[in-house]
Amino acid sequence: MATDSARRLHHAIPPWVAGGSVFHIRLRAERAWASLTRSLITAPARGNALLDSVAHYHRQRCWYCHLFLLMPDHTHALLAFPYDKETSRVIGGWKSWRARHSAIEWQDNFFDHRIRNRSELERKAIYIRNNPVVKGLCPRAEDWPWVIDSAALEAPSGTPAPTPR
Repeated sequence: MATDSARRLHHAIPPWVAGGSVFHIRLRAERAWASLTRSLITAPARGNALLDSVAHYHRQRCWYCHLFLLMPDHTHALLAFPYDKETSRVIGGWKSWRARHSAIEWQDNFFDHRIRNRSELERKAIYIRNNPVVKGLCPRAEDWPWVIDSAALEAPSGTPAPTPR
């Protein structure tokens, strides 16, 4: 029987889901990579490169970044994707690019959850921002340096961010 980590997840967005919907995306580094090499996603050079690439994908309209937070062994993001791009291809392309350029070994696949309304978006953003505090990595969410959000990024072509309905 397949475990959660071994099972292939279906990331196709059903046709009834509104385009521009926001998703909570979680990516994990391979445990062996993180523990054996004592590598961290948040190592300064690697963390800066990851956040720069998040901003690059945002500017190139591969996704719209509401929030992206790095933890030592995983990431959390609130992202919206263009209507004409498959979520799994965008995430897979980003992971592959970061694997090559930042020497990160990612776990296969990723977790995603569609955000259904503004209230859920706000709750999920609070949960993500407080993750480093809950894990004892910093005393206050504002102290965590490994985060980027829509306020720090220009909206593509001056258009407003897509928001859940």
